[in-house]
Amino acid sequence: MNTETDYGLKKISLAIERLLGEGDLILRLKEAYYYHLILIKPEKDLPSHLHDNYKALMSMLDDVETLSMVDARHALCELMYIHDHFSGNNNSINTP
Repeated sequence: MNTETDYGLKKISLAIERLLGEGDLILRLKEAYYYHLILIKPEKDLPSHLHDNYKALMSMLDDVETLSMVDARHALCELMYIHDHFSGNNNSINTP
């Protein structure tokens, strides 16, 4: 792992952790967005092959306050894709 992108992977992983569990998916996605995802600088914190995916994710979350359930699910799928492909291959998510 590139130490320059360790921060990005950490924030992506923390965002996913925030999404795990019960309760309102949209509320948990908002929290993941505000506490983790908006802090990522893709050019610095992500591998270049994921820049477009991250930009697509952030575009989906542009209006996170009025996000529909369908859009929330699409954003969740994009976030999982970014995590799974972070190191250039398809890794599984490690959950406790």
